[in-house]
Parts: sequence; structure tokens; C-alpha cells
Amino acid sequence: MQKETLANIKRIEAKHAAFLLEIKAYPKVKAVRQTGTIIAIEWETGNETSYLSNLRNLLYSYFLEKGIILRPLVNIIYILPPDIISDEDLDYIYEAIKSALVEI
Repeated sequence: MQKETLANIKRIEAKHAAFLLEIKAYPKVKAVRQTGTIIAIEWETGNETSYLSNLRNLLYSYFLEKGIILRPLVNIIYILPPDIISDEDLDYIYEAIKSALVEI
């Protein structure tokens, strides 16, 4: 692995870790997990966690309108950025997620 790639991975991991600490106190965050450059955010939905829930569609549409493609599975969204993503793009995604946690 090239030094630049490894540095990018470490940068993304650090940004994810800071974001995790920032959003874990949001009332709609049931859980948030990070493994390397992957972060998963589980929305609090009460008892509705079936695949028939419309939360997945709401989240997908919300982020798509902002030009972000995330992968919601029922009430969990995953951020799986490429290792070349910029800090600005990550910050844009983080801000969109924080907005969604307030608006949806």
C-alpha cells in the first residue's frame, strides 16, 4: 500500500471517529459504529425496524436530493467513502446526516 493511501485511510478514520463522538448524543441515533473507514449509523425507530418501514426510502431520497448516495438498510445508513475523498466532501456528508437527524 502506498504511503499516500495509508495517510488518507488514517485521515478518514480520524474524521469518522470525531463525527461519531459528535452525533452519538442525537436523540434519533440509536447506535453508531465504526470499523476503519466505514461508519454505520442506526436511526432510532421505536419498534419499527422491518423491511417494510418507509424510513429507508425517506433517507435515500433525502440524501440523493443533496447529491449523496448512501446505503440505507431499513434504519441504518453506512458511509463507505473512497480513500481519495476530500475533507470538504466528508464534512458535507456529515452535515447532511446531522440535518437528516433533525428533519426526518
